[in-house]
Amino acid sequence: MLVPSTYPNIDEIKYYPYLKSIKLSNIVKTEYGDDEGINPEIYYTMNEIIKGKITGNYTFMSQGYLVYSVTYTNLKNKREINFEREYNLQLKGINCL
Repeated sequence: MLVPSTYPNIDEIKYYPYLKSIKLSNIVKTEYGDDEGINPEIYYTMNEIIKGKITGNYTFMSQGYLVYSVTYTNLKNKREINFEREYNLQLKGINCL
């Protein structure tokens, strides 16, 4: 998954290697983890918008401005897909999970 470097102020993501844009809403929910350290975990949830309809949501877990994982939930069938940071791949200024 490719996340723009302007995270958390993003309006789309892309799946590598297809690079097809998936539109996102503004942040609809923000939660904070239990860690009270310098960079606590922050969870931002944004809706996926396809053809003007909300079809799912993405919850991004980050510390500071680094995204460590993303959980996608399909609203129709309630299936979840988890993406985790494995290595630091950048393509045209976009970070990849």
